[in-house]
Amino acid sequence: MKNSILRKQLALLVIALVGSTVFANGQTESPEKGKLDYPTENITITNPYKAGGAVDVICREIANLSKGVIAKPVVVTNRTGASGVIATTEFVSKKPNSHDIIMMSRSIMVTVPTAQKVKYTYADIKPVIGLENVDFILFVSAKNKNIDTLEKLMEYADTHTVTYGTSGVGTDMDLIEKGLFKNSKTPAKAVVFGGAVDALTNVVAGNIDVTVAPPAGAKSFFENGDLIPLGIFSDKPYTGYKGTTIKTMKEQGVDISFPGLNFLAVQAETDDAVVNYLYTKFKQICDSPEYQTFVKNSNIDYCPMSPSEIDAYIKNQQAVAAKLSD
Repeated sequence: MKNSILRKQLALLVIALVGSTVFANGQTESPEKGKLDYPTENITITNPYKAGGAVDVICREIANLSKGVIAKPVVVTNRTGASGVIATTEFVSKKPNSHDIIMMSRSIMVTVPTAQKVKYTYADIKPVIGLENVDFILFVSAKNKNIDTLEKLMEYADTHTVTYGTSGVGTDMDLIEKGLFKNSKTPAKAVVFGGAVDALTNVVAGNIDVTVAPPAGAKSFFENGDLIPLGIFSDKPYTGYKGTTIKTMKEQGVDISFPGLNFLAVQAETDDAVVNYLYTKFKQICDSPEYQTFVKNSNIDYCPMSPSEIDAYIKNQQAVAAKLSD
């Protein structure tokens, strides 16, 4: 009888432990207790760039499409200033909160630190997902009959000082152009403008010789026949302009590949399980037909990098930036 009772007790104990984790101290925990309890509050995406700009539009589209995918609302806030330095410095120094996300860029993490001291490093964040590849193309005015290829630009530089448009020290435009002309020993002079569009307008007007700009920002100028692309600073040719293939700089003997990247990131203290959750959810949003239609209509080069791919990309770009700024 005693053995029968003992067997029943053991059977009940086994049933109680099924689906539970048994630790060395004899305690148990059910899978529900180990389940990721996230998110528990609204998720905030901090955008370091101006409201209504290209990056801001991406943030808000993702936030809008997150309804029904992420359990809590996703909201966007703008914190502009100093090319993203202000927002990033505040983000990495505040109390850790896995519900806080920042829109990050190669420029903030790689380009800016080559020109000034900042109170953050890439180690202060964890990447979540890549959102947009940002290429840079070197443009010249179609009115300048002496320069319609990169080779002719270099020939022109034999007897002239090339004037180029930049948006200021610490920007991608500035680093790319300085690196191009310095490494090719080309005499050149920078002229600072408020942004790529201002620089492009002055190229078209003939006030400066060349400038670099993202394809989307220069598209209308190109379609109007005002600009000629001389090359792209990327590993692959650009075919986004109808009927045109823009050669890479590497194909033309200039070993510079410096494509930008906009990506979402969290604070370094964030648990990897949360990072994986966010990557999975944002990937689901970005792969949706609604977001892909938005990407197409907005001329966005969608670039869904994983956290590990972003890590490798940033390390590569840090090496390129060091070369350009040398």
